[in-house]
Order: sequence, then C-alpha cells, then structure tokens
Amino acid sequence: MRNLLKRFFKSGLYKSLLFLSQFVYWFVKWHNKFEFDCRDDEVLSLDWCELEPKEAIRLLRTNLTSLGGIPSIKYLRVIVGTNDEDTTKGARKRMILKQLEKESIEYEEEENGQAILIRVDKIDPKRLSFAKNKVKQ
Repeated sequence: MRNLLKRFFKSGLYKSLLFLSQFVYWFVKWHNKFEFDCRDDEVLSLDWCELEPKEAIRLLRTNLTSLGGIPSIKYLRVIVGTNDEDTTKGARKRMILKQLEKESIEYEEEENGQAILIRVDKIDPKRLSFAKNKVKQ
C-alpha cells in the first residue's frame, strides 16, 4: 500500500488533481468577489465597490462588448458605491460615467448615485470605440 501511495503522489494525476482543486478555490473566490446577481431576469448586477478605477473601466468595456445587444439582458446594474472608506474619492464612478457618455450609452443613476443602471440591450458592440474586432472598410 505504501508503494502505491508513493507512486500516486509522484504521478501526473496527483499534480492534475492538485491544480484542479486550486483552480476551483480561486474561481469560487473570484466569483464571490464580484457578487454576480441575476435574480431579476432582465437585470444583471455587478458589485465593483472595491475595484480600482482603471480595473472598473476595463471590466466595463469587457461587459459592454460581451453583453451588448443580448435581448434577454436589458440592463447592467453596476454598484460603484462611494462611501466614507472609499480611497478613490469617486474616481471610479466619474471614469465610468465619462466612458458611458463618450460612447453615447443610455444610463441612469440609482440609490443616490451608489449604482448605475446601463441599458445594454440597445448597444451594438461593433460600434464601440474600444471594440477590438472592428471591421475596417
């Protein structure tokens, strides 16, 4: 039995299982960080209160290009929350609003400016200035 266990721990199967368990751990941690909430069929909520402003803009661009034009998701609710402990002093919210205005995307502020409701079903991802797969004519 001892030799069998030694061979298992030295094998690639053990390393694969170890890698898989680490992947699951980090995926669950990532998923919980962004707190995906899809209880309402037409609204996808994302909590970005703890993100740095540049990271929030990167995620906004990614979500707009991937979710834009999908009829089953009408709105994207981004919780940007500016509280007393916020070190960015509202920079995250300002940068997101500036990007939305630059792209002429419809949005509304909710919860006293703590959240932004973005209309994503009317967005054409190909027309966004930051879209990577633009067709040159």
